[in-house]
Amino acid sequence: MNKKSYLIFLRRARPLHLLTAALLYGLGAGIAHYLGWQIDLGVYFLGQAWITSLQVGTYFLGEYFETPAELGLFNRLPFGEASPASSADTPKELYLQISTIFLIFAFGLAVLLAVLGKINTPLIFVMSILFLGYLVTVFPNINLAASEYGELMTTFLLVILVPAFGLLIITGEFHRLLWIVAFPLSALHYSMLIVIQLPMYASNTAKNKTTLLTRLGWRRGIQLHNLLVLTAFLMVGLAISFGFPSRMALSVFLALPFGVFQVWSLIRLTEGAPTRWKALTLTSVGTFALATYSFAYNFWIS
Repeated sequence: MNKKSYLIFLRRARPLHLLTAALLYGLGAGIAHYLGWQIDLGVYFLGQAWITSLQVGTYFLGEYFETPAELGLFNRLPFGEASPASSADTPKELYLQISTIFLIFAFGLAVLLAVLGKINTPLIFVMSILFLGYLVTVFPNINLAASEYGELMTTFLLVILVPAFGLLIITGEFHRLLWIVAFPLSALHYSMLIVIQLPMYASNTAKNKTTLLTRLGWRRGIQLHNLLVLTAFLMVGLAISFGFPSRMALSVFLALPFGVFQVWSLIRLTEGAPTRWKALTLTSVGTFALATYSFAYNFWIS
């Protein structure tokens, strides 16, 4: 296999999606650390290996079915969009083999966690929903990632369930801190997906591709985006009144200028001003990433 083939496989593994999940998984484990739980690094990395194997397995399964799930939709960022599998470059059966290997490995890791006594009812529930959720994004005739529910499914899997998995694998129980950070991050993630989809609105509409944005219309989509960004930071501010440490909340507001820039840019777009899509896309991703990192960093150092 030459260098070009390795790069193709790397693109199809969606490294940015894997890094996003790793950051959110670390956020969940960071909450456990903040609550005083001892972090077993062996168990931690077993959990990380499970979620990564599940992702890669389903991504390559999507390539085999030619319904790749662009979870996160980072279509114009490094490594870009991974197009459906083609027999011209790689036999489809190879994608199925890779998918099978990673999914079997994920199953083996789940069994190992059970043998180690780390599996409990809440964790089984979250792992089952994660497994089924990723599968329905790639199976033919379902493929929720290509429907108007795709963005919601993406946010639910990544921003709520992955941190929940990271928390549960350490503590075995939910905690209100998970919801305090997950809800504003979900709003920022959802708004990020809207920004990433906006430049594709015309082509998606012409192809009759059903997404949230094509259902809403681009103007209402922009209104929803702006509302989500403002709501996210409002929720972080309100969290202080519910006992959330003010130092942590204030650090998240480092991402506020990027959020304001997004809102300002999209308001100007509705007024007919030109938009630098790459800068806007990177800003929306940066807002979500910086807010997530701020939460995770503060949980781990406290």
